[in-house]
Amino acid sequence: MIQICDDQLLIFNLLLLMSVSACETSEILTFTAHERGNVEIQCPYESKYEERKKYLCRGECPTTGTDKPAESESAAQDKRFSLNDNKSAQIFTVTITDLRTDDQGKYCCGVKTGFAFYDYNIAIYLEIKHVSRVSGVPGEHLKITCRYKSELKDNVKYICKESRHQ
Repeated sequence: MIQICDDQLLIFNLLLLMSVSACETSEILTFTAHERGNVEIQCPYESKYEERKKYLCRGECPTTGTDKPAESESAAQDKRFSLNDNKSAQIFTVTITDLRTDDQGKYCCGVKTGFAFYDYNIAIYLEIKHVSRVSGVPGEHLKITCRYKSELKDNVKYICKESRHQ
């Protein structure tokens, strides 16, 4: 028979808890958007978390001093970020406007569980595509050069005009 002291059992339990993954899923959700555009990041959660605080954190989450650009029940650190919680659908949506290339990277959708660093988290990767802009003079010719990889040389090429209704 093995006899374990209370202190050793406590340490074992703490190590076991620390070995649990910080994110609930190993899947990373990827969102792609364009520079100067907007993105809506939808973060699903379980019904048991309806009344809990939601947040979006930047980088490896959760860590001490986590950068949280958007949190429910709090003003956003950056006015480009907003968080809307649809409790009946069990999804909170973080909208980021006026996207910049430095917004690209890893984020986590998080829900406070009350267990310190063991919040419910979903890993997110936000990819920002660079937008090239051209301008010209009305009535004059405009030359637009588009580069592509050599393996795409036989593919059909096309150009689109964005239509903004403001």
